[in-house]
Amino acid sequence: MIEKEIIEIVENVYWIGVRDWNRRLFDGLFTLPKGTSYNAYLVIGSDGEALIDTVNPGFEKELEEKNSHSYKAGRNRLYYHESC
Repeated sequence: MIEKEIIEIVENVYWIGVRDWNRRLFDGLFTLPKGTSYNAYLVIGSDGEALIDTVNPGFEKELEEKNSHSYKAGRNRLYYHESC
């Protein structure tokens, strides 16, 4: 079961990640008896929004849904930076 929630951490910073209760192995080495979470954060600034991190394949729709509900009216710039 995936919980659909958005958590405001501080003003204009939101956790929009996803919980995956069914994942049982991390990197093929470590067991995850209680599943895991994919921690994605939305930071809303005066010039736009930044999405920090993302989710595993199969959870994109939930992330997109949370992201779209997090936007403030009239704001539509999401900055993207791929980490090395």
